[in-house]
Amino acid sequence: MDMLLELGGPGVGHEHYAHGQIYEPLRRFRGWCKALDQVSKVLSKAPAARAMNHPDEVALMFDKRATYARLLPLGVQMPERLGEITCYEELREQMRQHNAPRVFIKLNHGSSASGVVAFRTSGARAVAITSAHLVPGHPAKLFNSLRIQRYDDPLELAQLITMLAAQDVVVERWVPKATLNGRAFDLRVVVIKGRASHVVARSSSSPMTNLHLGNQREALEAITRVYGEDAVASALRLAEDASRGFPQSFYFGADVMLTSSGQPYLIEVNAFGDLLPGLLVDGLDTYGAEVAAWYGAREEEAP
Repeated sequence: MDMLLELGGPGVGHEHYAHGQIYEPLRRFRGWCKALDQVSKVLSKAPAARAMNHPDEVALMFDKRATYARLLPLGVQMPERLGEITCYEELREQMRQHNAPRVFIKLNHGSSASGVVAFRTSGARAVAITSAHLVPGHPAKLFNSLRIQRYDDPLELAQLITMLAAQDVVVERWVPKATLNGRAFDLRVVVIKGRASHVVARSSSSPMTNLHLGNQREALEAITRVYGEDAVASALRLAEDASRGFPQSFYFGADVMLTSSGQPYLIEVNAFGDLLPGLLVDGLDTYGAEVAAWYGAREEEAP
């Protein structure tokens, strides 16, 4: 990861970085894009070499703002985006302008719930639920945490949001997720060659459903029993629809939520979202299914 910081351009030296710290994600992204560009140049000089996902589209999927702009004209249903912010005061103003008392704030180039904040207001009161741990000091620091944090102190809220906003964030309206046994859930859908393949439901007692945060898998059959086959099918179609925005990507992971009425929304696209250990479809895990589909596609292209 230090290499990505160095590739990302001038900044504070990475010797100040501590394990788990949310540290210059924008600079890391710039370094990541430079590394991907190098791969792209190598591929361009080797016509026989094929990449499952083109480096340019990998970079695109690591950019939430660019992904949203790519998919919105295609009619892919996603939570409404608010305007850009650079500090806490601008967040509150955007929420007032959009009449959005509940929002999600996400690092534009973040992943695995890093720096994600579920923020809600009620009158003068505000609460942030987040995987980011604010460590006071001079300067204050932010760390990723496996334990969900809750902040309601006005000074801490302002510091938390302003520190994240300085690293480039997107703000979207908080659309309440459907629940199963009192726990909010969403679906990770691995799309291979434009078709939904492996699907796992993830449920949580907090707004963040990522499995590494101690959340749990749910059987898709349980979701279907409660919300019906049509709702689940609409969620899978939405994930497949998103593939039209990435014509040079053979697979990706889509995070799709349902509302309590069964309305699907695409909330994330993940270039490397196929890590679903132990989940088999027709005897194949995600990697086996990707390889089988890849070689099947190559045979179809052969003269």
